[in-house]
Amino acid sequence: MSDTSPVAGKTIKHTAIYAPGIVLGRVASLIMLPIYTRFLTPADYGVIELLSMTIDFVSVILGFGIGDAVFRHYMLYEEPRDQREVVSTALLAIAALNALGVTLLAAFAGPLAEAVLGSSGQASQLRLFSLSLLFAGVSETGFVFIRAQQRPWLFVSLSTLRLVLQLGFNIYFVVVKRMHVEGVIYSAVLSGGIMCTALTTYTGLQAGLRWSAAKARELFAFSWPL
Repeated sequence: MSDTSPVAGKTIKHTAIYAPGIVLGRVASLIMLPIYTRFLTPADYGVIELLSMTIDFVSVILGFGIGDAVFRHYMLYEEPRDQREVVSTALLAIAALNALGVTLLAAFAGPLAEAVLGSSGQASQLRLFSLSLLFAGVSETGFVFIRAQQRPWLFVSLSTLRLVLQLGFNIYFVVVKRMHVEGVIYSAVLSGGIMCTALTTYTGLQAGLRWSAAKARELFAFSWPL
């Protein structure tokens, strides 16, 4: 009983630290709601929601839910080299697949905008917003890696940074510049790009950039059915 108590205590402590970081990752929209209702029209809300749904749909098709698979397989392996290979393989795979998704969205932005938004004239918005697909996927892999390393304070710090970036860019583009839908898109892309760069750098330095075909098969076999 005494052997498991320290482990249980550490788990509870880490969970208590992670919780605010997880909440911070989702609180930006709630904080921005009063500002959005003042500076965005109902039509703006509709466009943003349809763009987000389109990106989410593509992310599901491309296996965006690989985060759970990374965490699971990282814990299954005991050797640090194997653990690093799981993370680096996932990072490379999700970056390649989501880059493919961005390319396809850019190539077919006109017909997609016509079908989803009712106007091909908004294709440029879809092309720009599609970059968030790549940034979010890579960033998620980095956040999962940090949790697997049991570094809760780093997780919370980066989650706080993401929140500050989202709020700062939103206020600047939506409130100060009055850019409406474009402002929300610019905010998402810029904050996502900065976080993606930071987390990719961290993950690359910690795990390297090694590819394992066997581990890739394991990861996608687990994540795609989900």
